[in-house]
This record gives sequence, C-alpha cells and structure tokens, in this order.
Amino acid sequence: MAPPDRHQPLLLPPRTTTPPTLTPYQEMIDSHTLAHETITRHHLGPQSVFDNRSMALLERFCRNPEDKHTILKENDMVDEAGDVPGKRANEVHGDLVGVCVARHGTGMQVLLDEEVERLREWFVAGKPRVT
Repeated sequence: MAPPDRHQPLLLPPRTTTPPTLTPYQEMIDSHTLAHETITRHHLGPQSVFDNRSMALLERFCRNPEDKHTILKENDMVDEAGDVPGKRANEVHGDLVGVCVARHGTGMQVLLDEEVERLREWFVAGKPRVT
C-alpha cells in the first residue's frame, strides 16, 4: 500500500459563518502559515481562522500534544486502521483542528512542532492581540 499523499487536499468547510478572506485554508497549510494566521487573525471576528470551539480544541492540543489520542477519542475523530490520518475529522466532522491533531507526528503534519510550540506559547500568554 502506498503511503498517504501529504498534499492530499482537505475538503473542510469553514467552522465559522464567514470564512477567512485573506488566504485560503489549503494555502495556509501548504505554506505553513496556519499558526501565524490563527494568531494574527484571532481578534478579527469573522476573519478569525477558527471559531471558539475549534480554538479551545487547538489550545488543548497545543498545551499537551501527547494527549493527541485522548483528544481524538473524546471528539469522535479516531480514524479506522489504514485510513489517512485525519480522515474522520475531515469527512465526518469537517474539523481542520481535528485533522491537525490526527496528523501530528505523522509524515503528513499540518502544524510543524515549532508551530505547535508557537501556538502553545501564545495560548499560555493569554492569546494576546498581535499586530
């Protein structure tokens, strides 16, 4: 069986009623700017990358990435054996954060370790506004 394609496009609907208008999700993923955009857009209302529920899930993961499997299980996002990591989060829940969590530690990471650390530091600091 061939390894999953790291660049397989995600079919995620936006979690907010108004999707970000500055950069499409896939471009943020491919260019590894998702963490940066999450931080800089957080206080921009409808231009925020994630809604409050997704931000809470992202914060929980970034504060303790070792809880990956518990987070996925508690959110009904555990993939079937042999599935591409994040398939259930993507196809069943349309949840980009779930995909980030599921793919962490695989060859298909959405957020690199340093991006997770940057987000963790931002969460620990209280999600300050960044200009």
